[in-house]
Amino acid sequence: MQKDKRRGSKDAQEKVRLLVVDFLKKKKGSQQECSLLYGLTLNGVQKIWYRYRQKGSRGLASKKRGVQGGKKINGKQAAEVRQLVKEKLPEQLKLSFGLWTREAVQQLILERYGIELSRWQVGRYLKSWGYTPKSLLPKPLNKILNG
Repeated sequence: MQKDKRRGSKDAQEKVRLLVVDFLKKKKGSQQECSLLYGLTLNGVQKIWYRYRQKGSRGLASKKRGVQGGKKINGKQAAEVRQLVKEKLPEQLKLSFGLWTREAVQQLILERYGIELSRWQVGRYLKSWGYTPKSLLPKPLNKILNG
């Protein structure tokens, strides 16, 4: 059984991409055979071959992973948003939401700091700050729902 090549280091992945291209350029076999040989999916081999045909060897180079430039909002901004979510309702901040949701926090960050975040990014921030969907409810409503 082949080891999953998607989990290797950037250098190891780049070497596999070069081997795939060499295999296909020299017509040593089909893309299907190449995928079996190097432990990749057929779709993965096809993507590598497409990138090579479009950009040459440059298209095979490893790129930086993760968010480029770090977090989008800084620590001071994050602390202010956490404080506002904890102490205020969206209505009190003139937002068009009755309760705190990812979308409400997204709008708050956009209006306060001019930073556009996706709903998913906001969700990850809220999770990292210790918020859950239930913990975003106002305390009186949370008591009613939790009895």
